[in-house]
Amino acid sequence: MKPLLRLAGPVIVGYVGMMAMGVVDLLFVGRVSPVAVGAVGIGSAAFAWGLVFGIGILSSLDYFIPHAFGRGDREACRNYAIQGIWIATLVCLPLMVGMQWLSFRFGEMGVQPEVAESAGEVLRLLLWSLPPSLLFTVFRQYLQAMSEVRQAMWILLAANLVNAIGDYAFVFGKFGAPALGAVGTAWATLFSRTFTLVAIAWVVRSRERLSTWSPTPRWATMREIVRMGLPAGLYMLFEVGIFAFTTILAGRLDAVQLAAHQIVLNLASQTFMVPLGLGSAAAVLVGQSLGRGQYAEARMWGWRALTLGVGFAATFCAVFLLFPEVLLGAYTPDPEVLAAGM
Repeated sequence: MKPLLRLAGPVIVGYVGMMAMGVVDLLFVGRVSPVAVGAVGIGSAAFAWGLVFGIGILSSLDYFIPHAFGRGDREACRNYAIQGIWIATLVCLPLMVGMQWLSFRFGEMGVQPEVAESAGEVLRLLLWSLPPSLLFTVFRQYLQAMSEVRQAMWILLAANLVNAIGDYAFVFGKFGAPALGAVGTAWATLFSRTFTLVAIAWVVRSRERLSTWSPTPRWATMREIVRMGLPAGLYMLFEVGIFAFTTILAGRLDAVQLAAHQIVLNLASQTFMVPLGLGSAAAVLVGQSLGRGQYAEARMWGWRALTLGVGFAATFCAVFLLFPEVLLGAYTPDPEVLAAGM
């Protein structure tokens, strides 16, 4: 298990770090009002549709780049990363247009008016964080494919600090910033995600000359990446879409019920990041093994990751059942929200 855990550990920390930004957002707006919690929840859920679809399409890079690295073809590794950058850029355009349209439709979906207006503002700001998020994903996958995972982990941890400072400033109006409530979390998220892209691009630039990377789009390679990644993107779209849709439906109820729903969903999403990180690390090890032609070793990594993932999920299922008050109380002191979340 040691090679898997050594690779998976920083990957899991990175994934949890990505989700931790949403946790911190809720921790801050939970001190504002249930309406603010609901607005952040609906805006973030609608943004998640586009984000996970883009990440799903790019997920095939977790196979192609490690496979090329396993057979010693570094030029192919760079080529797949370049085509991933092109795909991320092209995918962003229609997704951002769709988010902009959706941001004005929450009221028509039955969301309470005071929540719908604020949620729309949150989404209209968050959509600008889609390009840096997807481009960061490509660079992270490029480094991760070569078992270099600690850089992305430290960047995401630093980004959480940037996000927390931004939340404190823009939610409560500190350091001379305006007090924006729920919308302030979107500004903090935008700054933190832009930071992740700049930081990881600097890391890649420091380890190799980006001037040697040919920016030419290769449509055959891009089709290959999309053909394998599109089913994963659609799967993730529908899976996350179910939870996003239920969050919007919860917006038809009162603000207390919506806030409770969003907090519980956030807790569940946090735990999901660990099996997801294990799966991502396993994909790298499987791809490298296949690139070397070691098929038995590839199967071994898959089964070991599955065993660890199921064990972790079962453990946190027990934690949820035994300590719900502790988990919910970290988000809000509101007794009505706590009672509904139980």
